[in-house]
Amino acid sequence: MPPPASPAPAVPAPAASQSSAAQAGRQEKAKAEPAPENRSPQQRAKDLLEAVRAGSQARRRVDTTYAFISALTSQSSTWMLRYAERDRNNPGHVAKVGISANNPGKNPDLVPPRVVKKVDPCYPSDAYRERVDGTVVLYGVIRADGVVEDATLLEGVEPRVDKRAVRAFAQSVFEPARKKGQPVEVEVLVEIPFRLAPCL
Repeated sequence: MPPPASPAPAVPAPAASQSSAAQAGRQEKAKAEPAPENRSPQQRAKDLLEAVRAGSQARRRVDTTYAFISALTSQSSTWMLRYAERDRNNPGHVAKVGISANNPGKNPDLVPPRVVKKVDPCYPSDAYRERVDGTVVLYGVIRADGVVEDATLLEGVEPRVDKRAVRAFAQSVFEPARKKGQPVEVEVLVEIPFRLAPCL
């Protein structure tokens, strides 16, 4: 009588590979961090501020231009805009930082936005009487059609003044930034100074 066949050896279940673990880690990170296009204005503003503060070490190119707005009763006639091209899918794209004060020659690929509808952030008369002054810092996006969206207060002076600044920036209209002749979206940090001159 032939001997009984020995049972086949048990095959151990395959362990999770390192690549699977890495993929799981990336998925968890993606869940924790909002997708670029879903980032809040505050998150995008933080990214842009970090690029400005990093200077030449920044991963994004940030340029500067000035919006000269004459005959404003608030005397806040010059707004400084620090701007960077917006990439909705890659907000941390690598680019060299530069400075351009209405001079696209320093960055030939990106012509700065230019204000075409000038909205006066009229000084509240009661704030003037109380001698409230300072510079309001805002974040926003100047779209490819020149309209401002996501106007957000970053650094305020006083609520009444801050509200006027946000409203003025949000209602302003720009000739959009252009890259190689085509209009593009840019993210901007805007400084709006308020000086002691009341609305009449």
